[in-house]
Amino acid sequence: YRMTDWIGRMGLEREYDPILRGRRGETWQRRYANNLIEQEIVERRIPPVPGEDCYLSLDSGLQELAESLLEGKRGGIAAVDPKTGLILALASSPGFDLNLFQGGVTTEDYQRLLNDPGKPFIDRSTGKGGSGYPPGSVFKIVTAIAACEEGVIEPGTTFHCAGGIPVAGKFKRCHQRRGGHGTLDFYGGFAKSCDVYYYHLGDLLGPENIAKYARGLGLGTTSGLPDALMEKPGLVPDPAWKILYTSEGKWGRDDTLNIAIGQGHLLVTPIQIALLTSFVANGGELLEPQILSHRRDGKGNLTWQCEKQVRDSIPVSPETLQEVREAMHHVVIDRSGTGRGVRIEGIDIAGKTGTAEHDRRPSDAWFTCFAPYEDPQIAIAVVVEEG
Repeated sequence: YRMTDWIGRMGLEREYDPILRGRRGETWQRRYANNLIEQEIVERRIPPVPGEDCYLSLDSGLQELAESLLEGKRGGIAAVDPKTGLILALASSPGFDLNLFQGGVTTEDYQRLLNDPGKPFIDRSTGKGGSGYPPGSVFKIVTAIAACEEGVIEPGTTFHCAGGIPVAGKFKRCHQRRGGHGTLDFYGGFAKSCDVYYYHLGDLLGPENIAKYARGLGLGTTSGLPDALMEKPGLVPDPAWKILYTSEGKWGRDDTLNIAIGQGHLLVTPIQIALLTSFVANGGELLEPQILSHRRDGKGNLTWQCEKQVRDSIPVSPETLQEVREAMHHVVIDRSGTGRGVRIEGIDIAGKTGTAEHDRRPSDAWFTCFAPYEDPQIAIAVVVEEG
């Protein structure tokens, strides 16, 4: 680099700077003391290599829409193509003007950003600068897959919700407090997001099984985004983790029931949940997210094209995936489904709502979905703090 060069210092500009920049050529010369050229040393000449144009997978219209929907809120959105893993939108709010750093940011501007209560340096779509969010009931996708795959329930298995269950001398409530949901099968429990139904699944599965499936479906680890995006892995807790990393004592039944409904120490990011939803939508492929679509040289010739990358994941049967897809469909199409409000005429959507509770502030709102139901083209995950 030369002193006057513009250099990509953050994010994708940093990641792909060597490709965009290319390489300068070199010419070796022998000069006289008065700086006149005696001769050019041809055999040591190095020709320049032009940089390439990088084309991102982001859909400009969708990206603009995602950013506008988050305006004035704190949250993140990730949208991917469930067939390829191409990222269609990745948005976080609040953000900041990158141009502030062009030529050197002032101390005043930097301190203002650091002290901003909205924490604009955190990328809420990937966890960069933060740690992620409790997933709330969108995690029931994992619990449902685990329960079906381990054979602890069938679609017709019913449990009765009377508004909660007794746990350690206390009444652990469902979000439907007055009278509960009544008797529900698998599809009803998922569509109404009944906590009591999933408390029973937590008891049947146990914490190790839930953690095994969560990790096997891409949670608790980075998804494969470029290093410069500084993605966070989130957290999937289990009994051994609690003993090692907390002072709360041994794992109890309440911990198991909490993770079964996406509460407790669990932490995830929107990109992880979008890829989890893609896994359900595409028939069981856990994809690596791709944000660089292709590259071209200065003449417009294609020099590189991204290919679908499938990550290692826990095996899940086609029957289980179909049952979970149907359950996500019921969330939106049922009159009492928690996602009925997202119906769009002409687009058949399957999804899952979530509410992540906090002790000292209002709950975060989650929603994840794929569409169209029969031939998925997009998978989306959204989190809005205190939403």
